[in-house]
Amino acid sequence: FVFMLMARLARCMLRISGRPLSFLLLLSLVVTCKGQDDDLDDDTTIVQSGYHNNGGHYFHPSQSSSFQLVKLGNVNVTFLDHTNLLGYDGQDFAKLGKYSVETRLGMITSCNSANFNDVDGIIGFGWADQNRSAAILKTLTQDSRPHWNIKQPESYHVMPRKFAFTATEELGELQLGGYDPASVAQPMKMFPMAGFAYGVNVTSIKYGHTELLNFIPGHDAYVGEFDSGTTCLLLPNTTVNGTFENSPFMKLLARQNMGEAFPLVYTIGGETFEIAYEECVEPASRAMILGDPWF
Repeated sequence: FVFMLMARLARCMLRISGRPLSFLLLLSLVVTCKGQDDDLDDDTTIVQSGYHNNGGHYFHPSQSSSFQLVKLGNVNVTFLDHTNLLGYDGQDFAKLGKYSVETRLGMITSCNSANFNDVDGIIGFGWADQNRSAAILKTLTQDSRPHWNIKQPESYHVMPRKFAFTATEELGELQLGGYDPASVAQPMKMFPMAGFAYGVNVTSIKYGHTELLNFIPGHDAYVGEFDSGTTCLLLPNTTVNGTFENSPFMKLLARQNMGEAFPLVYTIGGETFEIAYEECVEPASRAMILGDPWF
């Protein structure tokens, strides 16, 4: 399998390769349910640090005849911006476009961010090569999830292992099973996936004439992971156990403190991709994250 990329076009195409990612599908507007569970109270409004879910418009587990409570208190997810979700695991049918599958759901009971107001839960777009991976894409592209004792109806046609999304400041679109050629502004670039997430091998990052990735002998690339949920670009602020001669982030900071202002130019698979100087860059101990500026 390969990773497909349209850089700086506010759109991206991925092909699944048995690896994890942090895309999230918000359940509101998406999950079509039929259930009942006496342990759950849908009339309760939960408020924590500004979060509330009192819209009452979307998913009600107690009204779904197919909903199953899997485990209370099993959801505890923290994102890189420190947003933390707490909740429980459930199971029900989710309908996305023409695809309807039975899958696991992460139901939210509390959150420390108002960004999730009136959101009932999450369905992970992450892909992990694990039997119990909660990835909706794994569910969509198989006829069963045996470790969940889930077998899709005979009428279900598995989705090809492709998806795409486009986004603006106001709207987003998810394309399943492929991509719409009309949404592509330039020819598609295709690269092998690397690492344990939706990543690619980055062989160079230049800031003007300065190379930020000075590899020691035995290393010639570092995995950059695509994550639209990370606001900035992340660069390692260490040598990562001797992978680099110097910290890539500190090299960048030093050049900027000298008054230099250049775009960051990434080299992936022999192709170069330019990220504007105005985009934010943050340090990380090990991670190289190709965050929101890439989308």
